[in-house]
Amino acid sequence: MAENNSTNANKPSVNEGPLTFESFVESHKPQLLSLGIPNLYWNSLFEKLNEERYDAGSNFVMNQVEGEWEVLSIKDVKKSNPDCIFLIDHAWTFEIPFARMQLMQHKNLFLRMLDLMGITYEEQVEPNTIMVDKILEVMWQYNQTYSFSHEIEDEPFWYIMDEFGSRIQHSSEPNVNIDVYKGQYILLRIRLYIVCYGR
Repeated sequence: MAENNSTNANKPSVNEGPLTFESFVESHKPQLLSLGIPNLYWNSLFEKLNEERYDAGSNFVMNQVEGEWEVLSIKDVKKSNPDCIFLIDHAWTFEIPFARMQLMQHKNLFLRMLDLMGITYEEQVEPNTIMVDKILEVMWQYNQTYSFSHEIEDEPFWYIMDEFGSRIQHSSEPNVNIDVYKGQYILLRIRLYIVCYGR
């Protein structure tokens, strides 16, 4: 599973992080606490952010059964393990007025969204209005949002998680938490001892 293969037209710059763990905690403690991320995970999170280490593929596998996706753990992942916090990449970050244009102008993004959303297409397809309309219709099943506060108004950004993150669906009895960190990283943390999500 190639998780850090983001085709993204306007992704925020990566690795703005501090150089030391102490400065990381000093700068980001309010957000870590507001997200409810226990300090057990902070050092591992710091290291993964600095190294841009997307290692969920070493611990989980995506499996498709009868057209339905599931994410299964392939290692013993436990809430008590400080390394059991994982980065999930954005496959696409966008503002609504520019979504159609980005899909039309970036073939790799267009193809990735077709694949991620399970939309059938011809082998040599090029970005076209009909297929882009299909993506725009289906993408609401995958969209998430965050915003940066400005003095005048909040500026909403929409994103679609990578293939791994997009396979993890909402549950009334969740066993993982997914949080947006600094608007550019998505964090997966274990809530229970066994991780298995279906779509």
